[in-house]
Amino acid sequence: MRKMAIISVALSSLLLSGCLGIASITGSTSGIKAIDGYTVHDGGSFKILVPIGWEVSAAPNVLVAFRDNVRNPSFTANVVVVKNTLPGEATTLDYAKVLYEKIKNSLSSFKEGAQDATQLRVDGVATDTIFTDVQGREGPDRDLKRFMHLSGVSGTTAYVVAGSMLVGEGEATAKKMETMIRSFEVE
Repeated sequence: MRKMAIISVALSSLLLSGCLGIASITGSTSGIKAIDGYTVHDGGSFKILVPIGWEVSAAPNVLVAFRDNVRNPSFTANVVVVKNTLPGEATTLDYAKVLYEKIKNSLSSFKEGAQDATQLRVDGVATDTIFTDVQGREGPDRDLKRFMHLSGVSGTTAYVVAGSMLVGEGEATAKKMETMIRSFEVE
């Protein structure tokens, strides 16, 4: 039961709206290397590539939130990093599977997209996990959104990196979100 509550916190963070406060991106470039058009954000316990021009902010229940600098009147594409304490140890892959089912059961108009087996670097070790890219609504009267996420577990700490954007916003934004999420590393 506690595990489901923890996953619910991660899910709520995944379903964040684009209404976040703004600051400038800072962080070391050690660890993962920046690629053209991106910088490395060092969150201490994690690192992630961030498109140049995206804004960084704090939001409730998240370590950090990144927001596209292209504004949409109803929703702004964003990526968040969430850290949850688990009641016991779990594998990264098991946690990813449970989180995916929770997302699937929480969204209306759910449409399965990519669900790719991949690896995430956790504590310097390549660890099996799942990258997901799905569509759905947070409620029947809400806009259709595209959600991407990846998760990793270090001991009893789970990290979730998740992005959301309006469906139809454009493949350029989707590609930026996917690059960010797939670059994520837990230290």
